Amino acid sequence: MNLILFMLACNKTINFQITVPAQIVVEQDIKHIAPINREDDSISKTTMENFMKELQDAQNPRFSMVPKSKAQRTYTMARSTEGQLLNREQTQKICKNAEVNGIVSLETIRHDKDWDFSTYESTKEKKRTIEEDGETREQTIREQITMHRAEFSVDMQVNWKLYSCNGRVLDTYSKDISKKRRGQGESRSDAKIAVGETDDLINELAKQQGLLYMRRISPYEISATRTMHTCGPKKMKEGNKAMENGRFDEAERLFIESAEETNKKDKGKSLYNLAILQERTGRLDEALKNALEGHRYLQNDMSQRYVDILRKRKDEAKQLADQLGTTQPQEQEAAPE
Repeated sequence: MNLILFMLACNKTINFQITVPAQIVVEQDIKHIAPINREDDSISKTTMENFMKELQDAQNPRFSMVPKSKAQRTYTMARSTEGQLLNREQTQKICKNAEVNGIVSLETIRHDKDWDFSTYESTKEKKRTIEEDGETREQTIREQITMHRAEFSVDMQVNWKLYSCNGRVLDTYSKDISKKRRGQGESRSDAKIAVGETDDLINELAKQQGLLYMRRISPYEISATRTMHTCGPKKMKEGNKAMENGRFDEAERLFIESAEETNKKDKGKSLYNLAILQERTGRLDEALKNALEGHRYLQNDMSQRYVDILRKRKDEAKQLADQLGTTQPQEQEAAPE
């Protein structure tokens, strides 16, 4: 127990944003897209709006987009048939009028909602005041009551397609997601009220569907958590402080000096922290080199895990380069949280 507490006291976590690759690679000549909504009801609008918002907010978006109103107007002018794929003539017309080279289409979205009710027996305590032999006192009464449970569930199915301008379907994506919300009370209506606003749950799913497809076709950012060493030589601690305050050049110098001046274990810790700094500032090659060197001295699970993380990030950097059409992986300073 004391060892665990010591290890926790000698480590701290930091968080920063990193870019990860999309799930699929889209042809490089498709860079500017028209997002069209073939359902055009309130739920599909929520899904499409969140898809567009997430793509616009990405640090390294794979695509640029025309405004939603322009995309939808060109889709209407193409006169498609409900329930049928867009044909070559229609996609060419949309691309020409919207001045794009690809089309992201929300083809269909459906949702089913359901209530389920049940009961169970419970005991409820009540207090009452009684008067006996001229004295007043409180009495606790336990009574058996029937409690009611309510469960609201939503299941939402969506279908997306990515079209080229010559009518080819480059990607088809169907996703079914569901959520539940529960409540309970002394009556069926109380339990239903305790569930809360059901429209919020439907909107949450609609937004999630937009987010999921954006992450399928474009790189996006996630929060990375890294564990740093805090117990060690003075210069390493000073490096931690400089890094915490955004003074990265100073922190790097201190970590390097600490690694040169200390014993093997402290050298490993300093190199490990240096690697995290280099990862955060987008230098994955240097980070992996120093993480490997640090692991040579530390030889523990924590240092091995970090080496594995960096190897995975190196692979992802190559995928990002392919997806973004760059010759070298993107190396930019990661945003702090």
